[in-house]
Amino acid sequence: MIANVPGSSRKGRQRGFTLIELMIVVVIVAILAVIALPSYTLFTNRAKRATGKAQLLTLAQQEESYFSDRKKYAPVSLITSLPSNFGYLSSDGTLAASASSDSIYRLSAVQLGSAGNACTGTGTPAYDYLIIATPLNAQNGDARCMTLCLASTGDKGATGTDGAQACWQK
Repeated sequence: MIANVPGSSRKGRQRGFTLIELMIVVVIVAILAVIALPSYTLFTNRAKRATGKAQLLTLAQQEESYFSDRKKYAPVSLITSLPSNFGYLSSDGTLAASASSDSIYRLSAVQLGSAGNACTGTGTPAYDYLIIATPLNAQNGDARCMTLCLASTGDKGATGTDGAQACWQK
């Protein structure tokens, strides 16, 4: 039998974390963040790029529909509700007449000419219209596929490190 002697109480071990345990957890979280953040950024850039490409294809379809009725292509202002020949695309896919912090691309259309910019690659093929999506705000960080374009000839272009073919396939 254990006797309870006054003044000789057993102190239990204090509960808590040591500094070393805390530092190990911080290092593990930092390593996970370093691995996860680039993957997340890549995913969000691809999702926004898909929104931009979908809007380019929609505008091209509207141009072709306008052409089938009137035998000429229209400025963007006639096939959309935008007041001018350009608009701003937000990440949720809506077009607006003015830029906001949510805008990911500035969409513009060039009528009749030859492709003399880097978006359409080398050479100067003739086109009836060229729809261009120029990145804005957070989408400026997408170095793989910067400016996207779609010509009346069906040619798809993109600036950036991945090139047009890779940008339009993903």
